[in-house]
Amino acid sequence: MPARLKPPSLRQRRNKASTRATLRAGGMRAPALPVRGCPCGGPVEAPPKPRKRKPGRPRKERPACAQCLGTGTLPWHRLAVAWWGRLWESPMGPEYIESDVDALYITAGLVEAFWRGGGADKALAAEIRQEMARFGGSPLDRRRLEWGLEQPEEAAAPAPEPEKPRDDPRNVLRMVRPA
Repeated sequence: MPARLKPPSLRQRRNKASTRATLRAGGMRAPALPVRGCPCGGPVEAPPKPRKRKPGRPRKERPACAQCLGTGTLPWHRLAVAWWGRLWESPMGPEYIESDVDALYITAGLVEAFWRGGGADKALAAEIRQEMARFGGSPLDRRRLEWGLEQPEEAAAPAPEPEKPRDDPRNVLRMVRPA
């Protein structure tokens, strides 16, 4: 027989977790990823129009940067952008506060470097895993943070009908009375 618990008012230790939360489905709108400047030094400006040019001589055009294509800002890798959107749309998104966003930007930079490198850097993958553990990135991490997902209320389903008895070969067996 299980022991009876004390009434909550008489308990000495409450065992309350500061991180316990029930997560609801549907996250929030993701903040924009930060704008990253290109190492080329900024946007490529069109060269000034020469006033006089010798006939038959081609114009000298500045080559556009291969990384930023002349915009001065580095685009984010498509898989890093997809990760960022899924992160904020997840049930954990509303749990993040403004001070968490800075650390998530750093993690986004790691995810960006991981995918730009072809997704084969084990050291970056390990660092991303450790960073995401702080933010409930896996079921085990959510368990450690005591974050539970809200269970949807299911409509009252009709009780399943009992199975009809099948032809059982043991049905032919009968008890024999001793003579």
